[in-house]
Amino acid sequence: MTLHSLRWMDTWFNVLAPMFNLHLKTTGVTEPWRVRKPGVDGIIIRYEDFDDRHPLGSAKE
Repeated sequence: MTLHSLRWMDTWFNVLAPMFNLHLKTTGVTEPWRVRKPGVDGIIIRYEDFDDRHPLGSAKE
């Protein structure tokens, strides 16, 4: 996947692509993780974000 636009807007980090959008409010993230898991077609890489209580969301590479 090619990312066409990476933009900061105040405390938000935005990733914009034709088939994918991510809007992450960075002030709420206390623990970002890059997670590698086995998948049917090989390794799947996910990015998971946590605040001090629970998961905030995730994105797959």
